[in-house]
Amino acid sequence: LTTTTMRSTSQLIKMCYTCGRQITWRKKWERNWESIKYCSDSCKSHKPSSVDGEIEKEIMDALKKKQDSKLEGKISNSNVFVTCEEVEGMMDQSMAIER
Repeated sequence: LTTTTMRSTSQLIKMCYTCGRQITWRKKWERNWESIKYCSDSCKSHKPSSVDGEIEKEIMDALKKKQDSKLEGKISNSNVFVTCEEVEGMMDQSMAIER
C-alpha cells in the first residue's frame, strides 16, 4: 500500500458480526482487511445463529412499522423504539405460525 492508501485504509472501521463492536484497521490485517468479520477468536467461535437472524429481522420489521406509523402521524413521539416484550410476542407469533 502507498502512504496515501495506508492513511485512508487506517480510517476504515467495521462492525463485528457477533457482538457489534467496532473493529479498526490494523497493520497485521493489511493484506486481508476485506475478509475480517470478527473482533476476536471468541466472537469468531460464537457466530450468530439462525435464531439471531430471525430476532434481528423481527426487530427491524417492528421498527419499520413504528417508523411508518410515526410518518403517518399515528405516533407523536420523536423516538421510535421497540421493547423486548414486543419482539418476544412477535417471535412467539412467528413460531406458532410455523407449527
